Amino acid sequence: MEGLNIMIKMLAAPVIGAIIGYCTNWLAVKMLFRPMEAKYLGSFKIPFTPGVIPKGKIRLAESVSKAINEQLLTKEVIEARLLSPEVTSMVWDAANDIVESAKSSGASVREVICSRVDEGSFNVIMDDLEKSITERIMRRLRNEELGDLISDHLTKQLGNAMSGSFIGMMMGDSLAEKFGNAISASVEKYIDDNGDRLIGEIVHSELSDIGNMKFALVINGIENSGYDIAASLAEVYRRFVHEKAYEAMKDLNIGEMAAESIRSMDNAELERLVMSTMKTELGAVINLGALIGLVLGLINMAIYLY
Repeated sequence: MEGLNIMIKMLAAPVIGAIIGYCTNWLAVKMLFRPMEAKYLGSFKIPFTPGVIPKGKIRLAESVSKAINEQLLTKEVIEARLLSPEVTSMVWDAANDIVESAKSSGASVREVICSRVDEGSFNVIMDDLEKSITERIMRRLRNEELGDLISDHLTKQLGNAMSGSFIGMMMGDSLAEKFGNAISASVEKYIDDNGDRLIGEIVHSELSDIGNMKFALVINGIENSGYDIAASLAEVYRRFVHEKAYEAMKDLNIGEMAAESIRSMDNAELERLVMSTMKTELGAVINLGALIGLVLGLINMAIYLY
């Protein structure tokens, strides 16, 4: 009988250790969320209330926002994803479907685009395109130094016309040179003062005409000219990803959207969310407490025996 009592006492140590470890970790997991609100005895706030996660919900939201913005949605990550073979293939297939469908519909370019975006967005696209084309033309005109080209040509013509004449002999090349310099300065000033407006009006008119043209005619004309539409669209998409995608994601501020969702989330809902995603891991923590308690009890029993 005495031996049985000793055996029971020895076995009690690991069993009790397992129970204590299980209950301790279970309580620790529960205290992550409970109580959900601060508790008071009169004006005295009871320690450890509310639970760890409700108490740190604001910090949690800020940490999630920071992790999304600085680690998950970096420029490199966004570009790698959007330029991956899977995504580019999907984008290209969607573009082909839109083009083929539009070619057979008889719709205008404007109608095709407005079937995918609203009228306001279409106008923004056209305004941006008009501005971009105008800027490119103006940049090219300034780089070509059009005033100097016209001046050189007219100076030569004037020099040839005056060659052998009395005025030519009297004035030499200085008159033609002065005349050319004046023309060059006038042309450059005119381009600077009026170029954007004049070029913009022409580009606007041309784009309006293109917008009203049948989509199929525009595509067929481009294809018949030998222009590689596929390569061009691929390049446009690649440039958009490199130049605009990251800024667009920053403007969306997904991290702050996630943070605001967490801040406005009810504590019970937050508990359900965390438990639904980490139920297995938290359960493993509780069971680990029981295992550690059991092992410590066995060690205590071994020490008692030896």
